[in-house]
Amino acid sequence: MQSSLFLISSRRRAVLSVLCLGLLGTSVFAQEEPALINVATRGAVGTGENVLIAGFIIQGTTPRRVAVRVLGPSLTQFGVNGVLANPTLELNSGNTVIGQNDDWQSDAATAQTLRNINLAPGAAAESAVLMTLNPGPYTAVVRGKNDTTGVVLLTVDDLDARDNNGLNSSRTINLSTRGRVGTGDSVMIMGFIIGGSAPRDILVTAIAGSLAEYGLNDVLTDSKIEIFSGNTKIAESDDWIDSPDFETIAKTGASPRDPLEAAVWLHLAPGNYTAVVTGANGEQGIALPEVDDVRQLKDITFAPANLIDRTGTLAISTGSTPDSLNLAFIGSGSATVNTGTAGTYTYTPTSGFLSNVSVTASGYTVTGTLQFYRDKVAVFSGSLTKPGATKQDAGGVLVLK
Repeated sequence: MQSSLFLISSRRRAVLSVLCLGLLGTSVFAQEEPALINVATRGAVGTGENVLIAGFIIQGTTPRRVAVRVLGPSLTQFGVNGVLANPTLELNSGNTVIGQNDDWQSDAATAQTLRNINLAPGAAAESAVLMTLNPGPYTAVVRGKNDTTGVVLLTVDDLDARDNNGLNSSRTINLSTRGRVGTGDSVMIMGFIIGGSAPRDILVTAIAGSLAEYGLNDVLTDSKIEIFSGNTKIAESDDWIDSPDFETIAKTGASPRDPLEAAVWLHLAPGNYTAVVTGANGEQGIALPEVDDVRQLKDITFAPANLIDRTGTLAISTGSTPDSLNLAFIGSGSATVNTGTAGTYTYTPTSGFLSNVSVTASGYTVTGTLQFYRDKVAVFSGSLTKPGATKQDAGGVLVLK
């Protein structure tokens, strides 16, 4: 998978890792030793929905100095093709633009500060914003000047963490970047460094298909993640629900919504790491990878206590032609499937994540287990009997409204 999907040699990946990690931004969790240091994303910038958007959150009580940079032309020295020649950068707090830049040297004071702290971009056409930000959520939007397109490296650097090891009353608590996942040099790469002296629990996700819930088109329907330490692959994920760490990932509160999205839970020692996001079978589309330093799990019960008056669609497959069954759970035991003819159902939660279910209606019989997460989406495993047919093993996904 590494050679066919990533399409970049080990030597070039090592160079890109250095590029993501050695030049770049900081997303640090203060109050303790810093965790995520030098977090950055390399991805393709398109137009419209395919611009590159990074989100980050400052948590705590005190402001923090943050530098956001976008590198384009200077990536060519690292062998990256198709770079964005002239990126522009916009920093937003909610719907308000609080900072923007085209060429990083346009403000003399900002340019000199970036030089002093060795964060000056390598090309005049690259962009940077340097600001002191109050606690809250922020987004950085990267476009190409005059709707040009190409590959960039977006970085977020917490300057206070660089100066004082991040030990104060605020911290930057994750980085997510929304952009288009392509192939070759246009895959998405997120680099991060774990600082301090102790291992950290890290969650890396690649949100894809569920982005359609927010009105986005051309989303990646099936994301994959590979995690590297140097040139060594240490973890990978295709469908996060198949992870042996499913329940732990779910209890972070940041688990994916779509079973085909990828997530990796890792206990990592301090050091340099790279997350590579691709599409299954070379698929391309919009995705949102995210790196989180997880300090606490949430004791959450995901399976609903009952399905009374809930409706949903069960996308089910028996290994032949997939079926989509429209389900309605009425009262404590009545159900309809597809045609609306009344039938019956039973539903019994067996754990925080698993429930038994049986539906008989309109000549259909569905029996098996539902593995829930986020209270509305469950993975079905069991059997399906269609009208006039024999029982077959079946699996699928139930999405409740």
